[in-house]
Amino acid sequence: MLNLLAFMLRDLLRNRTVLAYAGLLLLLTTGLWWLDPAPDRLALNLVNVTLLFVPLYTVIFTITYFHNSRDFTELLVVLPLPRRAVLLGQAGAVLLSLSGALLLGLGLPLLLLAARLAHAHAGAHRRGAHLGVRGFVLRAGAVRARKNQEHRVGPGHVVYPGHSLRRAGASLGVLV
Repeated sequence: MLNLLAFMLRDLLRNRTVLAYAGLLLLLTTGLWWLDPAPDRLALNLVNVTLLFVPLYTVIFTITYFHNSRDFTELLVVLPLPRRAVLLGQAGAVLLSLSGALLLGLGLPLLLLAARLAHAHAGAHRRGAHLGVRGFVLRAGAVRARKNQEHRVGPGHVVYPGHSLRRAGASLGVLV
């Protein structure tokens, strides 16, 4: 099953449609960031676009892929391979390729945004100003910085007052 998964995943990663999907998500995320750099509204816009676009593309691509690879699937079923391994290999390859494209298309710009916000926050923190963008990852409310205390932003994410944006940015990359 792993050999079949690796072969199909290699085939899918070379597919122009998956690369176009990653590029479109990258372009969309960068464009939304360029149009509205406020992190709150950017997160809302990305959630809306993701909830609309990702399931639609995933369903269409998966149906088209399985339909176009019908002859190859019939060839694999004739071989002495368990049918479960064939099905799991194909489904796993589609899942991993689309997940990788999603992480590349959404994760890369969001990690750059988190790094930019962390840099801006570090400069403002040295000047004594406060940007007020802590905890925007999950909109968990205001996170107040008290000396030597830790604050919970979301499930399993602990933010220390001195490093809040770096850790929140890492959470954003993992969550989205």
